[in-house]
Amino acid sequence: ALGNAWFWVGYTHWQKGDLAAAVAPMNEYFQAAVRLTQLAPGNAKWQLEQGYAFANLGSLAAARGEDDAAIGYFEGANAVVERLITDAPADAGLLLTRIENYSWLASIHQGRGALRDAKALHGKALQLTTQLLASRPDDRRVQREEVLRQVFYGRILLQTGDLDEAEQVSRKALDRARGLAALDPENARWQWQVAG
Repeated sequence: ALGNAWFWVGYTHWQKGDLAAAVAPMNEYFQAAVRLTQLAPGNAKWQLEQGYAFANLGSLAAARGEDDAAIGYFEGANAVVERLITDAPADAGLLLTRIENYSWLASIHQGRGALRDAKALHGKALQLTTQLLASRPDDRRVQREEVLRQVFYGRILLQTGDLDEAEQVSRKALDRARGLAALDPENARWQWQVAG
């Protein structure tokens, strides 16, 4: 409860645009998560909370332009998630969290011009999504995740000059997005993505 309270204090500052004021409460949230894992090292829920705390610190650091710190936090988040996946390899929530962490890492590298690293990480996120979709072909969350990962991978391919592959990946994303929009015509977000 203390950790959650600190998170919301930090998140409120963040949403108001006061990133500097968000740092201390987010660190308190992280410390509360660390204490939980120390109290019960075998508790997967508390370990995951620590992973979320790492990721939140990473997002905040990225927003503040602190790329090295952000990378360290997301690598910490992924280390937690990888350990949890070892014990629960079919947990879709954990697998999606790992994919999001890879995507964050890729975007940070991309933003700092490390395009080779960004391409590898975006490729890894897409590969993991494709694997997850193979085991859960009807899961709408994973289908949408595939489109997002294809879009991000297509963008980095454009930046690295891999134009033919970028076109192929982008067409796959468009086809999948159109299919999802047809399945859920009321979902404006997907209609926008198809139109955009």
